[in-house]
Amino acid sequence: MVAQPITSLQHPVVKKLVKLREDRSFRLELGTLLIVGSAVVQEVAQRRPIKTLISTNPLPLNAADVYLGSEAIVQKIIGHKTDDLVAAEVEIPSHGDLHNCSRIVVLDELADPGNVGTIFRTALAFGWDGIIMIKGSVDPYNDKALRASRAAPLFLPWREMSWEEVKTFAQRRKFQVVVADTQGTPLPKMKFSPPIMLVMGHETRGPSEEALKLGNSLTIPMKQEVESLNVSAAAAILLYTIHEAMYEPIP
Repeated sequence: MVAQPITSLQHPVVKKLVKLREDRSFRLELGTLLIVGSAVVQEVAQRRPIKTLISTNPLPLNAADVYLGSEAIVQKIIGHKTDDLVAAEVEIPSHGDLHNCSRIVVLDELADPGNVGTIFRTALAFGWDGIIMIKGSVDPYNDKALRASRAAPLFLPWREMSWEEVKTFAQRRKFQVVVADTQGTPLPKMKFSPPIMLVMGHETRGPSEEALKLGNSLTIPMKQEVESLNVSAAAAILLYTIHEAMYEPIP
């Protein structure tokens, strides 16, 4: 497809893509979201159709609508300083069904989009099946979360739930629920069996009372000089260790 030039920052396509990046309600209304960066866009394009593609130079990618813009125009759409001036609009997937999932991460009102995105990416890398976002957690389609996850929420089933819904789901499917906490059973001493849920608590408050009532506390042994790890770092250790304890090593 021949790329159409965009020469104005006020072009309707520019305004739409900027709003997709900034406005969650607009994303939900259109059913699409914005991804940025050439590597991410190329990865997504191999698995999902691209609705709108814009860059400063022509790219060998298929899209329904293709545009070329100046550095200033694409920079405005992306919203942060970068030399990687590629952005694309893709449809939000409708894959929130977790009933076939046996390894689920529960994010307990996490507030930092970087942490949420990193945990999504790590869960996908280590073979976990799905994510539950407790209501009040940051949107995984948030601009910063998508950049940190490298668009992992497009490929990993996830859905938003209340704690009551999580409780019903876990009990019905007989999940083992373990809750990351600074107090609890040391990681090397805990036994794991599928299906399993791992709950990662809020960055500063830690796990909620609802989480602690639902499962057994699990802690990563550390030297006394260190109080706790960043939640995404702790998640990486736990996601890998639990997977390796139950399944064949990741190739």
